[in-house]
Amino acid sequence: MNAPAAHSLRNRQGTILIVTLTVMSVMLALAASMLRGTQLSRRQFRTELHARQADQLLHAAIELTANRLVNDRPISEQQIISSRDIVGQHEANLTVTASPREAGGWLIKAVVEYPLGGLHPVRRRRTKVFLKADQPRPPVPSIPKPTSFQEPT
Repeated sequence: MNAPAAHSLRNRQGTILIVTLTVMSVMLALAASMLRGTQLSRRQFRTELHARQADQLLHAAIELTANRLVNDRPISEQQIISSRDIVGQHEANLTVTASPREAGGWLIKAVVEYPLGGLHPVRRRRTKVFLKADQPRPPVPSIPKPTSFQEPT
């Protein structure tokens, strides 16, 4: 009588061990899947952040070049800029060229690679035709409007 009860207890313990190992394996697979998803999301976020940073650097470079052309200040053809001064964490390679057009104005081309020397750099380029009439204007300061109008007496 004692032998069949001991055999049944050992079978039950073996079954519990197998079920426990199976549940732990499933949980480990779920955790690994979640970790992989998090890594992919982080990589996508970083790539999107670098792309937005590159777009902002391009926009700033074109506006700066247009401003210099309006003020007849020379521009250098290639610049290595520190985007840490703007908002980023990495260096960027920014190439800006401005060539005069036959019809008047300038053709401004800008190419940026951000982050410079990174594993997956984002490369963007933009071309803009700039006419003297398109010159950037400084922002107009806002003047507060009076709440009530009183004529001087």
